[in-house]
Amino acid sequence: MKTIIRKKAQDSKAVHETLQKGNGVKHPERISGYAAFFMNYGDVRVSDKVANWMDRRSDFREFIQSSIQAFQNDQYGHISWRDHEENIEDKWISGGYELFGRYAFGKVHETDGFAIPDAYIKIRYYHGNTYILFDSEPDWLILDEEKK
Repeated sequence: MKTIIRKKAQDSKAVHETLQKGNGVKHPERISGYAAFFMNYGDVRVSDKVANWMDRRSDFREFIQSSIQAFQNDQYGHISWRDHEENIEDKWISGGYELFGRYAFGKVHETDGFAIPDAYIKIRYYHGNTYILFDSEPDWLILDEEKK
C-alpha cells in the first residue's frame, strides 16, 4: 500500500475554543456530536492497484481526491441505508470507529439491464487510518497493512 496523505496534527484546544465561540456555549463537550469535531482520518493509504491507476490516469487521481472529501463530509456513496446510519452514529457519537464508503468511477455501461460503472472503490476508516481499495480487492489487505 502507498500513503498518499499523511496524518495531520490537530490542536484540540483550538477546536474546543472555536466551538465555544461559534456556538456561544461554555461547555460544547456536552453537546451531542462533539466527538466528531476531533475526528482525525489518519494516514490515507491506497492499495497498489489504486496507486497504479492514480499514476496512469489524472481523472482517476482527481476522483480519488473528491471521494476522500465526500467521505470526510459524511457522503458515503453507494452503500446501504443501514451502513450509512451506522457511519453517522459511529462518527458523530463515537468520534470515529469504523466507517465505510463506496464510490463509482467512470462511464456507466448497461449490461444485462444493470448500470455498471468502469470501477468501484471502497474507502474504509479503520483503527485510526483511512484505506482505499478497489471494491474487488479483499479487505484483508488492510489487516496485512495494520500488522506492518
